[in-house]
Amino acid sequence: MNWVIGLGLLIAVATGLAAMGMGFPFLTSAFTHLNWPIIGEFEIASAIAFDLGVFLVVVGATVMSLVQLGRLSFASHHPKAKEQN
Repeated sequence: MNWVIGLGLLIAVATGLAAMGMGFPFLTSAFTHLNWPIIGEFEIASAIAFDLGVFLVVVGATVMSLVQLGRLSFASHHPKAKEQN
């Protein structure tokens, strides 16, 4: 899950740096309208990429925490397994 956190951080930081690279303040959001044949016209914002990055960081950290808690619980209930590791 470390790679999920890293990917999320990369996406979130890249979103902010992309705005700076275009001469706008860090994390300035841009938007455009897309027109898909079945769905029709809808607005899409660059903030979606930042939100995806934050989502990946939170999910990765949560899963890592739960895995560690599971390992602690398993080790406390199975002393022989703890000695083998």
